[in-house]
Amino acid sequence: MVRIAIGPYGGGSGISTYTAELCKALLTLRSDLEVTLLTWRGIDPHIEEIRTLSLPKNAFLGMPDYAGGPLVKILGASREVRRKAKEFDLVHFPDSTYGAFVRHPRLVLTMWGYYSWRLYPRWYVERFGFPINIPGTLAGFQFMAMNTLALRRARVIISLLPLHYLPKGRVREKVYYVPPPLAVTENSASTGASQYEIGMRTGHSDVVFIFGSRDLSIGGKGAQLAIDAFAKLLLRHGVNAALLMVGGNGHALNVPNAVRDRVTFTGFLNRRDYLRLLGPGRCFLALSHGEELDYGCLEA
Repeated sequence: MVRIAIGPYGGGSGISTYTAELCKALLTLRSDLEVTLLTWRGIDPHIEEIRTLSLPKNAFLGMPDYAGGPLVKILGASREVRRKAKEFDLVHFPDSTYGAFVRHPRLVLTMWGYYSWRLYPRWYVERFGFPINIPGTLAGFQFMAMNTLALRRARVIISLLPLHYLPKGRVREKVYYVPPPLAVTENSASTGASQYEIGMRTGHSDVVFIFGSRDLSIGGKGAQLAIDAFAKLLLRHGVNAALLMVGGNGHALNVPNAVRDRVTFTGFLNRRDYLRLLGPGRCFLALSHGEELDYGCLEA
């Protein structure tokens, strides 16, 4: 029996969702795998088929990146993870920064597409506005150092993006492309528009906008903002365009009646269905970092 630890699971973020789905996917591969999902005490993924191990929380978990820096935060938070990692044959960290402080002979990391760019100093200059935002820039360089160290220590690195999307110099022999697993209920267009309806609404459009988010109802994801901006574009400028909203909970959004026939809620889609969306005309994607949806679009 091979004992595998995956985590830690932290709640509702895209990384945590990927962590839970990865555990469920591994359980379907081989019967000799004992997969354990590492969680923080008080956080329950509510997945009956997955074995969980609750880790004690500490003061470092709630620390903002500007207070002491992310290096201190991850170093302190990983203390319990380091102690438990020794009990497993293989340890997989979907959050690669933990790999900087946890040593294990069989260490596997997931490299998210946008994290790979964070290994370059120029990214931080552009992202944080150095030297204007000095605390943010310092925090960014600490993330860069942790990710660089973690990737060097890892036995295997899983890329959620096809390797030709990664920056040059980041593809090594131990980097493998493994698409993120999606739950069956979330990998179906059954809750959204039919492919025929989508094709009818996009087939005669000069421009197709695709907005993707796992949960469209979350205000911070910008789904309502995208709809409002799309409505202004059509009504003020007369652009012949269509907007596809990919993801769940689209019922929570308000679509103006004047553009209702140009906005389609697709639900969740199979990867091959993205190819049908990317038809003739110009296409623009607005996607949320840290979610599976953007990788499906980029792959297509």
